[in-house]
Amino acid sequence: ELAEAEPSAATDKAGETKVSEQKIIKNGRIRFESQDLSKTSERIYSAVKKYHGQIQTDSEGKDYNAVTRTMVVRVFNENFENLVRDVSSGVAYFDEKEISSQDVSEEFIDLEARLKAKKELENRYLELLKRAGKVSEILEIEKELVAVREEIEVKQGQLNYMQNRIAMSTLEIRFYKHTSETGVTVSY
Repeated sequence: ELAEAEPSAATDKAGETKVSEQKIIKNGRIRFESQDLSKTSERIYSAVKKYHGQIQTDSEGKDYNAVTRTMVVRVFNENFENLVRDVSSGVAYFDEKEISSQDVSEEFIDLEARLKAKKELENRYLELLKRAGKVSEILEIEKELVAVREEIEVKQGQLNYMQNRIAMSTLEIRFYKHTSETGVTVSY
C-alpha cells in the first residue's frame, strides 16, 4: 500500500522551519480478463460511487478476438487504495498492474513561492503606476504589468493543475473478454 501524505519540513525565507503536508500524486493502471464484462463494469461503478469518485472516460471496443472496455476513474487520494482493492477483488490474474506515487512537495512549494513573488512584483508595479507622472513612464509600467500578469496566470494554472492531480488520483482500468470470433473475414 502507498504511504499516506505525511508532514515534511520546509525552510522559509527567514530560515524558520515550517511543516507542510506532503504532496503526493497517485496513479494506477490495471488490465485483466473478465468472464462477464457487465458484472465487472457494475462492480467498478459501485466502487466509484462508494468512494465518491467519478468516471472520466468509459469506452468499449473490439480487438482481434476480444471485446475490451477501458475506464478512467478519478477518486480522492485518500480513497485510492480502497478503490484499487474493490476493483481488483475477484481478479485471479493481472495482465498489468502498475500503481505509482510521485512526491511533488518540492515542486509545489517552489511553484507557490514563484507565484507569491510574481504577485509581490505586480503590487510593486501598481504602486509605481500610482506615482508615475509621465505618459512614457505609465506606458512602460503597464507593459511590465501585462507581462507579470501573464506569468501569474501561467503559474496559477500550473498550481491549480498540480492541486487537482494531488487531490484526485487516477486509475485506468482495462478489462476484456475473449470471443470466438477472430475478426477475420473469409473471401470466396
